[in-house]
Amino acid sequence: METLVMDRRSITINPVEHALEKYESKMNMIRRRFARKSVFTTFILDPAVNPKLFELFFIYYSGLGKAVTEPARNWINRSADRCGELGFRELGESLFSIGNHEAGRMPLMFKDIRTLVARWNGRFSPKLDAEEIVSSTNALGVRTYTQLREDVTISDMPFLQMAIEYEIERLSAEYGKQWIDQCSLKLVSDAPSPIDLENERKISGSNRTVLHQEQIESLIKSHPEYTSNLIETGEAALEAFDLFIGDCLIIAMAHSSQYI
Repeated sequence: METLVMDRRSITINPVEHALEKYESKMNMIRRRFARKSVFTTFILDPAVNPKLFELFFIYYSGLGKAVTEPARNWINRSADRCGELGFRELGESLFSIGNHEAGRMPLMFKDIRTLVARWNGRFSPKLDAEEIVSSTNALGVRTYTQLREDVTISDMPFLQMAIEYEIERLSAEYGKQWIDQCSLKLVSDAPSPIDLENERKISGSNRTVLHQEQIESLIKSHPEYTSNLIETGEAALEAFDLFIGDCLIIAMAHSSQYI
């Protein structure tokens, strides 16, 4: 506990409270920048986006997304093991609790890419190939996000996975309703086999963000010295997510000229 003297008054600074305030203050600046400038918020959530382009984007987002979501439990559990090896037993247990939930989920990512492609192919030509889309893992956004996850997993601070989970999960909490409304508007209205979004509504409505926030706060209370590392990792996670979104959009735009 540090005490400063100013104008004959003493001000006591609690380093833990200062660290928590620093984390939220810095991350709120980063989140506001994401809200103003990201591809996700400025283009994908734009009500004026062309429905066919949005549907193509959604197909590639869901298809390429398998490469960034399916390994999530492996990253989390390996990071938890690493925490134990490095002497951070409680942090490892917290990570295992994440791994036992649906780790790595991104906002409204439809799991059955074949259904999406079949739905598209029933209305448009040339046809899309679901297997080809899923196997297209060399996109920069995919590589950047998976490399971030892997780098954290093998680092001396594997508990930083908490910052990635928190910031990505927080996107669902903050933008979930807009995202579902956009998908409902752009994907369901004119298709012969509408996409059922009911389960996605339930998932978006469940507030796992609170759990992740509590874990972040607990980590900072235990180890305020890692606050800057958590901020850097949280920022990197948002940047990697938006790069992934941008890649999916670029691929969709490259194909959209054949249909729009």
